[in-house]
Amino acid sequence: MPQIFIEKDPLYFNKIKWVMTIISQYCKIPYNFVSEVSQSNISIGSAGDYNICIDNVFFLKLKNGQTKWKQILPDGPVYKNEKGDECLLETIFYLVNCIQELTIDKSELDHYGRFKYTSSLQYHYGIIETNFVGQLIDRLIEKYPILSDGMGIPNHPSQFFLSHDIDLLHSGWKVEVYLALKEYNWKGLAKALKDILLRKPFYNNIDSVLKIDKSCGFTSCFYWLPAFGKDKNGIMNADYSIDDLVEMSTKVADEGFSNGIHKSSFHTSFGEEMNRFPFKPEHNRYHFLKFQTHEAWKEIELAGLKTDASLGFAEHIGFRNSYGLPFVPFDMDNDQPFSFVEIPLHVMDGTLTQYMGLKPVKVLEKFQNFISINSSNSVISILWHNNELTEYTHYEMFMNYKSLIKYMFEQGHIGVTPNGMYNDFQP
Repeated sequence: MPQIFIEKDPLYFNKIKWVMTIISQYCKIPYNFVSEVSQSNISIGSAGDYNICIDNVFFLKLKNGQTKWKQILPDGPVYKNEKGDECLLETIFYLVNCIQELTIDKSELDHYGRFKYTSSLQYHYGIIETNFVGQLIDRLIEKYPILSDGMGIPNHPSQFFLSHDIDLLHSGWKVEVYLALKEYNWKGLAKALKDILLRKPFYNNIDSVLKIDKSCGFTSCFYWLPAFGKDKNGIMNADYSIDDLVEMSTKVADEGFSNGIHKSSFHTSFGEEMNRFPFKPEHNRYHFLKFQTHEAWKEIELAGLKTDASLGFAEHIGFRNSYGLPFVPFDMDNDQPFSFVEIPLHVMDGTLTQYMGLKPVKVLEKFQNFISINSSNSVISILWHNNELTEYTHYEMFMNYKSLIKYMFEQGHIGVTPNGMYNDFQP
């Protein structure tokens, strides 16, 4: 077992211990943190004869509010000290914890108040689809083989987390008629009108979604909106009642699947919205991905949730924090880890078509390419809305979803659950 010594400097001790815990989880090897250099086989500090040298200046910059990526990473995605040496532990801390989002200017936000992909270092340096932190850890292991207990660079097959945000259940007929008219899709309009007369469920298709996922051995998580109607920015929240939420979430639980809260875009608190559930929600995803990272993490901690699954860009698939695994974020205010697990979001149906502008015929190809690039050492999180799992306007996306989970099943990929990740990625 690796024996790790970290110099007890209050400026960085807790932060570096957090980074080493991330590396331990990546390697799937426990580390023992020791109090004496003589007991260690890896020593870390800013002065003296340590194996890994820490740059005090980096942590002083963060302490003094210099957190923008243009200040910390002006010449590339790896932090360098004043001598020009690459500092990998500091870089890992910065990237995984989204420190670039710690203080945000208005110009970095979209009109919904979300941190824009085009504001990010991932966009600027072209690393959005790469598990870049995983590559940095691999480099550390090559230099210090003891970090993986002499087992070499990890090659654990990537796992998958499937989820469904349930925004709409009852207004599908209105949406489909509108879209058919807008696109002059007379065949689609005729089908929609016929199914209205036949009282077909349209988006009220939870039974069907459960069946699809179960057919390939996946138990997904359903995130439910406990608030009805539009907010002041025009964001539509649920079109269904709390009674519907109770009925459907109970059905999901009875099938052995997971449920969570889909925190609305209203300014109501987690406490207010969680009280509307028939159970105590333990897992969250922000509706419309409308959140600001570090403020949201404080809200999640205060609410006592186990996991959050919101950390992704609406505009592009990939790694918002440049890391492929769930993690416990670091609380910068209190200099300690939070207690919940963040499950980054990597692929969303609407991102592929609405934001990236891919035609449905290209979606599966793009997804399979993303998987091939990140086939190891990741938990790939996939969100497909229930309204994209119907035989109407989004029929091609419906078939894409069925094809992609069949592909994952045939490749032998394993599905994971929020509770499983909470248990696996606690420090």
